[in-house]
Amino acid sequence: MDILLGLLALVVVIILLGKIKGAPSPKEMTDEAIMARLQSENDWIKRYQALPFDHPPGEGLKKQHDEKQRYIMELMLELNTRHGKKDESLAPAMQRAYELMRQGMPESEAQEKAIAEYVAERDARQAAQNAKPESQS
Repeated sequence: MDILLGLLALVVVIILLGKIKGAPSPKEMTDEAIMARLQSENDWIKRYQALPFDHPPGEGLKKQHDEKQRYIMELMLELNTRHGKKDESLAPAMQRAYELMRQGMPESEAQEKAIAEYVAERDARQAAQNAKPESQS
């Protein structure tokens, strides 16, 4: 009986340590591990979205959904920084959306705002570059 209680306590401690530590940092993961993690997180999101409407999910499940959405964004940002060209990609917009989501803004609003800021900044840069040759002539 003591052995069984000891094993049960060990399992509980391992689970609690895993929850405290959280998800692994994308910076420490290989590309294959990131892709596998993206797949599993997206599978969880699909199951969450398939929940029936007549039984809305609880607060804990909603919080877990938001955390998984932020983690997916982190994973995608890490892949983009490893393999994407920063100047030509939406990595800055994705990073801004991630920051806004961490501040509590819903995902769709955060993405819209981040893309709008990115486009405005890009257009301002292009306008400044186009103005330089005219002033030099």
